[in-house]
Amino acid sequence: CVLVSVAFGLFYSSFFGIVSNLVIYLVQVWGETSAHAANMVTNLTGTAFVCSFLGAFTSDAYLGRLWTAIVFQILCLLVNHKTNTFKNMKNQFVHYFLINLKFIK
Repeated sequence: CVLVSVAFGLFYSSFFGIVSNLVIYLVQVWGETSAHAANMVTNLTGTAFVCSFLGAFTSDAYLGRLWTAIVFQILCLLVNHKTNTFKNMKNQFVHYFLINLKFIK
């Protein structure tokens, strides 16, 4: 029980460390405003936590791990394309990879 708690603590500390570095990266390298960068990162964090519940239920109840990953990748592509959320990003592929890396694992 203690080992599991330590593992989750390390996971969340690394996750939020990467998220805070992502804000700095978006501001300094991509030239976003700090408010816009923080908004994008909080949207990423909220989506990651909410979709993990949806993905876990779908994977366990209906599809399996592989098909759930494929369905969520297609869904994410459609939502990003339809809403044009990231239209002013410099490198679409890198941003898509950063956003969807959590769904693949």
